[in-house]
Amino acid sequence: MTAISPTRVQTSSYQPVRIVHPDRIAQPDRFTPGDALTPSQGLDNRLYALSVNPDTERMLTPALEALDSLSTKRENWNGTHVAAPSLACLKRADQFLHNSCKLVIDRYLRWENPHITADEAGNTVLEWWGQNAAKLTIYVTPDREEFIRVWGANTDTEMEDGAFSSDADFLNVWKWLLGVDEE
Repeated sequence: MTAISPTRVQTSSYQPVRIVHPDRIAQPDRFTPGDALTPSQGLDNRLYALSVNPDTERMLTPALEALDSLSTKRENWNGTHVAAPSLACLKRADQFLHNSCKLVIDRYLRWENPHITADEAGNTVLEWWGQNAAKLTIYVTPDREEFIRVWGANTDTEMEDGAFSSDADFLNVWKWLLGVDEE
């Protein structure tokens, strides 16, 4: 049997290219950071590659490691009869984090990696604590990202929830978290 060795493939303007080995393809039920961003149509099924911004990858390493660790949890992982973390949610969270980090650093804003866990339904939960008691929680479901931002103890007047319908929506919430004035 001939071993397949990885090769470098240029797929966009960023360098370097991250190589994903064939053994990762054979495990569709296993989360691998970057899976959600990997193009699969029209490429050789034995090997595929994804070109990524190296700054984004470096900055996201702790978050991607947390997603990978979360992917190993099974049903009842915390002892309270919760669902196992959803592979679809983990992949969507991976994509959301890559996109969000890129948006943030492209605008010269500070990126902070979130605390990452799963809720009782298996959705991925991303949490950040910011300036002046600001807290941002994003629930990543299989089909959307919903947020709750909190800036005090009163749930009627110091809390807001919603969903991101555009990059600008996310950036406005991110600037709020960092305490950055709107432009």
